[in-house]
Amino acid sequence: MKKLLCLLLASLLILPALSACGDPDDGSETGDGSGVSVVTEPETQDPRLTCDLPDDLNYNDEAVHIIYADNDGRRDELHSDGLEAGLISATVYERNDIVQHQLHVTFDLIPQDDAYLSDQVNRDITAGSGEFDVVVNGTYRSVTPAMEGKYIDLNRVGTIDTSKLYWTQGYNDIATFTDQEYQFLASGPLAISMFRFVFLNLYNRQLMDDRHIPDLYETAKAGDWTLDYQMSIIEGQYQDKDGDGKKSRGDFFGFVSGSASSIDPYFVTSDIHLITKDTDTRALIYNADALGPISDLADKVQLLYYNADSWIYQGAAEDWVTKTDNIIRHFTDGRAMMVTCLFYDMESKIEDLTPMSYGLVPLPKFDKAQPAYHSYVQDQVSCFGISSGVKDEARREMCGAVLEALAYHSNLMIKPAYYDSVLSLRFMQDPESKEMLDLIFDTIDFDFCSTCRFIFSVELTLREIVTEKGSRAASMTKRWQSSVEKSLAKYNEQLDKLFS
Repeated sequence: MKKLLCLLLASLLILPALSACGDPDDGSETGDGSGVSVVTEPETQDPRLTCDLPDDLNYNDEAVHIIYADNDGRRDELHSDGLEAGLISATVYERNDIVQHQLHVTFDLIPQDDAYLSDQVNRDITAGSGEFDVVVNGTYRSVTPAMEGKYIDLNRVGTIDTSKLYWTQGYNDIATFTDQEYQFLASGPLAISMFRFVFLNLYNRQLMDDRHIPDLYETAKAGDWTLDYQMSIIEGQYQDKDGDGKKSRGDFFGFVSGSASSIDPYFVTSDIHLITKDTDTRALIYNADALGPISDLADKVQLLYYNADSWIYQGAAEDWVTKTDNIIRHFTDGRAMMVTCLFYDMESKIEDLTPMSYGLVPLPKFDKAQPAYHSYVQDQVSCFGISSGVKDEARREMCGAVLEALAYHSNLMIKPAYYDSVLSLRFMQDPESKEMLDLIFDTIDFDFCSTCRFIFSVELTLREIVTEKGSRAASMTKRWQSSVEKSLAKYNEQLDKLFS
């Protein structure tokens, strides 16, 4: 019966996608297109969601070689275990099948751990072997090779249009360089990790109600959910649950988080941008005006992290994407009033969460003066590009058509399957939860410093500042400025020369 239900759901989801890619989409987006906005029923067809590929494309069953990151949370974006392996697997299978039949191509899916994927592509480019066409990897692994010319410029491929809303526009902005608008990478609902790797605060509604803390849904809707407010409600919540007479991971805390990945969102959620682009030349520039706000932010996050009512799991071993079991387990075991986690953590622990009364909100604003919430996608989110090893122009056009069709049909099929079925139906316990879910995804923001920081020789995060007690923001950011400005000068020059 479960298998039959899964197939029925999958068939209902794919019906709109059975038309040609050039047919109008039957969903429209709310929001400004910068994040992963929610699909709603339209009154009129939106051309920004319509795929403009010709209906008669035929690549004579040519194999398209797609190397992708075979990592938890990402491998099922392209790979399917078949129609009977669950809703996502069934929908990915059908999406792939539709695109292959539409374009008359076959997919040669090549799995590789993300740590070795870029090196393998580099060797292929150097050797001129042409083994890989499309490259799918985490953003933090992809930006450096992209800026070194290892991907082709998507804006010069006639069969792909990244201005369409089935590509995430906010991501486009950080992945586009110089006044020539070079774009080497793109992402969107094609990446399920665009949903899975978003940070949120998960809280125990029953425990908050018992403590007479006003419901956070109303606080967030009023714009009052801030770092200061978060600090105020976790104070005094510590309980020595394991009875050892000292603060330890077996105890109950008002707030539980980590000192690695879980710190990364705060630049974005506080709307602080350390690296921006020149309005005229689009060159990358260091924003020295952000140094003061960063220092203030570091002070607030330290107060949140270093007090008796918080427990912080230390380092990447305990706080990294797909390695955050300790944090979410602290919550499901009833030993935390609130945690920072990913939607992927909720997906992984949904059986333990289901019996609980829980709610979710975005990570808090810096203060009430901040106009809006900003939600952060972890930098391992998948991005898609075409290897510069593809020299033949016709083959580049074919690869562009494959990416465009995959993005279009993913918006029609994968997004409803994951967002409306997995997230909304399985995770959300009430209409207020769904409202907060939409708020989080409508406010997704992208920041070059946060998403692409691995191109620099210094770690441009709050991690080192926050994890050592005492204020080090001024000295740290001063050291950043000298190093980062040199790196930016190098990359700006390198980008200018790519197509000169």
